[in-house]
Amino acid sequence: MAMLQGVTDLTLDRLNEITQVWVEQAYHRDLHAEIGTSPLRRYLDAPKVGRDCPDSTTLK
Repeated sequence: MAMLQGVTDLTLDRLNEITQVWVEQAYHRDLHAEIGTSPLRRYLDAPKVGRDCPDSTTLK
């Protein structure tokens, strides 16, 4: 919020845009004290748990 001090024409749309940029560029990339890495790195290094979608014949 400190970076928004002095912004006089702040709308909800502008606040949402600024917040999205902050999350993507700062929060996800900065070192997090509790996990010892950035949230983005933690996500990328996590094991893949997804499964491939079965083909249409198998689904039928």
